[in-house]
Amino acid sequence: MKITKRQLRRIIKEERAKLIAEQQGYRHPDTGEDMLKMLSDIVDELMETDIDLKYLANEIHGLAQDVEEIERQRAVKTGPGGGSRFIDMTDPREL
Repeated sequence: MKITKRQLRRIIKEERAKLIAEQQGYRHPDTGEDMLKMLSDIVDELMETDIDLKYLANEIHGLAQDVEEIERQRAVKTGPGGGSRFIDMTDPREL
């Protein structure tokens, strides 16, 4: 089957767009939406309401601290270098 240059360009463009979409952000499992963009949109919507902005900032800061704590815990578990530690499943001392 022959394809034209135009068709080939379109196919390449579509496949490239798919790859870029897969690489960007964390996707919601049901909707496929970028969850970080969803979070940003929610914050934007909250800022347009009559919410106390200092309260909102403190809540977001608390969430950021939670994320930082989880990152610290992960760093402790994986050790220096950030890679996962190999566990020898045949050695009972490792379990």
